Amino acid sequence: KIDIQKINEIYNDLDIYNEQDIKISAQEICNILNKKSGSFIKDIYNDLEYKIINKQLQNDNDMIKIYIKENFN
Repeated sequence: KIDIQKINEIYNDLDIYNEQDIKISAQEICNILNKKSGSFIKDIYNDLEYKIINKQLQNDNDMIKIYIKENFN
């Protein structure tokens, strides 16, 4: 059985619904890492999406910048 109410609660509790909701731009990521845009951006967005959805990282520009500096530099 699928509990539609539970699914709706989980969905409504999400901090983001897609990659575009993540509060950092690809250009900001490039600037932080001092790199030109490349395929690494998608990997970073995938990691950020996972961390934010699982409440391991706040969807906050400053917090995301710190996380990127600490984990991708």
